[in-house]
Amino acid sequence: ITSFWDAHFANIYPYFAKSNVGNPPGPMPFYFLLALPFYSIGELGFLSLIGVLLFFFLLKYFKIEFQRRILILLFLLTAIFNLWEVTVRSNIFFNATLVLGSLIYMIQLKEINMKSIIISSLLIGLLLSTRNVFAIPYIICVLYLLKKNLLNFKQLIYLGVFSFLFFCLTFLPFVYKYWDEFLEINPFIVQSTFLIPFEYTLFFIFLGFVSVFFTQKKEDVFLYSGIVLFLSILIYFIYHIIKLGFSHALHDNVVDISYFILSVPFLLWYIVVDRNNLIEKPQ
Repeated sequence: ITSFWDAHFANIYPYFAKSNVGNPPGPMPFYFLLALPFYSIGELGFLSLIGVLLFFFLLKYFKIEFQRRILILLFLLTAIFNLWEVTVRSNIFFNATLVLGSLIYMIQLKEINMKSIIISSLLIGLLLSTRNVFAIPYIICVLYLLKKNLLNFKQLIYLGVFSFLFFCLTFLPFVYKYWDEFLEINPFIVQSTFLIPFEYTLFFIFLGFVSVFFTQKKEDVFLYSGIVLFLSILIYFIYHIIKLGFSHALHDNVVDISYFILSVPFLLWYIVVDRNNLIEKPQ
């Protein structure tokens, strides 16, 4: 984040930036826009804490019993992955929790109309412009809505078109004067070559489609979102271990095991709501 914005404010194409360990920026533009206020005040660690608070807010909004809310809050505040995120200024849990919140909004809709489609499209477009791996939970959610006849094909077309437009708009500030540079390197290239070959990404998306056959209730959307995200990161990890060896892959800035955190909000939410049966919006 720091190298991205340092480059941008120095009038350098931000995706030419390099991190302190030499890696190019991988996330999409909205990821960096979310972090800009915290970059400006010089403390990116607040994003990690906000992720925990956001998850706690979701628990409170859906009236999870007080004791369980406190227990989950204590778990998140003391979990090794969260302590690590705060220490190194990571924000994976924060980003994933935002996506979780958007899924909850879509699933609890009593009626899908043009207003809710536009709101859902805005959420999908913006949050897909953080990490493209979040396409997996959105695929699972939308296909579940289709499967249950809560969304029709015409509404699906509107949802897809508007989501794509909102997604594209997030790139405008960074490509309008750097078009040639954008074609040379951009987050699509980084995520499909530096991280893992593109065909693996297609396989992960395929897993999202397949998992819909196992979703029988709303809560299952969160379960299979978490499972497929976890499996995707596991396959990414195994791919680099086979290619480069365990030690080199893990210790030489090749793989990032913190990506496993992407699955945590979805799996944790599933545990909570499946037990409480509280996914419906409270009155």
